[in-house]
Amino acid sequence: MITAAVSLLAPVAALSLLATAPTLANMPVGVPRNGVGATASVAPLRPLSMAMVMKAGAAGTGCSWSLAKDWRMLFAAADDRAVVRLDSSIVHLRPAAGAGDLFPFTHDRWIGDSITVTVTPVGPSRWKGTEVNEGAADIEVRNGGRRWIARGRLTCGS
Repeated sequence: MITAAVSLLAPVAALSLLATAPTLANMPVGVPRNGVGATASVAPLRPLSMAMVMKAGAAGTGCSWSLAKDWRMLFAAADDRAVVRLDSSIVHLRPAAGAGDLFPFTHDRWIGDSITVTVTPVGPSRWKGTEVNEGAADIEVRNGGRRWIARGRLTCGS
C-alpha cells in the first residue's frame, strides 16, 4: 500500500520539479537570493586574463574573485592596485578612503573611473596549502547609478 502511494505521488513531484527548474535556471547572474536588491541583472564585469592583471600591476600577494560556477577571474587586487574589466575597457582601481583589510597587503573597497567595487568575505575560508586561502565572498559593483551584487569565490595568497 505504501508503494502505491509513493508511485501515485511521483508524477506530481516530477511535474513540480519541471515547473520550477526553468525559473531557477534562468535567474539572471548577479541577482542575489539574499533579499538585497540589485539594479543590474547582468554581470558588468568581464573575465580578466593573467596578462591583463600583470599589466595592471595587480598580480602578486593579494586576492582574486570569480563566480563560483566558472572560476574565471573577474576582479584582482594586490597591494594598492586592483583591476576589473568592463565591456568598454579595463579599469584600474585604487583603495577607497577608509577601506579595510581584505587580506594582508590588500583592501576590501576600491574606486576607479565612476566605479566602486566592494568585496566582502562571507562564512569560513579554508587554507589550500600554506599560501592560498579560499572562501565565499560577495562582490558589489556600483557603476553609473547601477548596482550589481553576486556571491562567488575569493582566492587570496601569494
